[in-house]
Amino acid sequence: MVFIPFPILSHLVSTLEFAKLLINRDNRLRVTVLVIEFPNTTETDVFTKSLPITDSLQVINLLECPLPSNTNQGSTMNALLEANKPNVKQDIFNLTAGQENGVLAAFVVDMFCTTMIDVAKEFSVPAFVFFTSGIASLGLILHLHTLHERDNIDSTQLRQQNELAIPSFANLVPIISLPGFVINKKQVVAGIRHSKAYILVCLLLRGRSMLNNRVMFFNWCVS
Repeated sequence: MVFIPFPILSHLVSTLEFAKLLINRDNRLRVTVLVIEFPNTTETDVFTKSLPITDSLQVINLLECPLPSNTNQGSTMNALLEANKPNVKQDIFNLTAGQENGVLAAFVVDMFCTTMIDVAKEFSVPAFVFFTSGIASLGLILHLHTLHERDNIDSTQLRQQNELAIPSFANLVPIISLPGFVINKKQVVAGIRHSKAYILVCLLLRGRSMLNNRVMFFNWCVS
């Protein structure tokens, strides 16, 4: 299996722990984690070099890719992922060239790296989207999407309330404790876009299946 985490430390740690969990459940699995190098940062590189080398879990730091000079701040991550696709393809080709590495079974891509599903398709293997936050966060994002699309509610209007009922939470949630993009008008459009594009469109229509960062994992499948 090939894992592609989002290139920040918190997502990388969650991905590695999930990979270890899978290996512990079935020692036949071999996992390769491809780590994208974020420009001008060394945090993930230092962390991955400190990890012990095992036969079951391999971590590969991809070569740093220069971004086009006209890349603006809002599109940096998309540009970085697109620039790394050739590196990902080459590394996977090298991994699958020898029989000693086994058969490539699947991709597991971070929820913000769903463009890498295109690479999985080129290798004719399934792709799973790893939602690195907990189940409560997923429920919040999907509920906000429902409010926006079905009920035409601008979530910035939630500031007029003290508490909000969210299906994935056992108790009412104080509005003041919600993430900034929910109640900040400058960020709300981006937040809704992430809930729709990353979770619904990219996940259900492209990835087909999702793994959630909790003790047990579950899949959503589209027939």
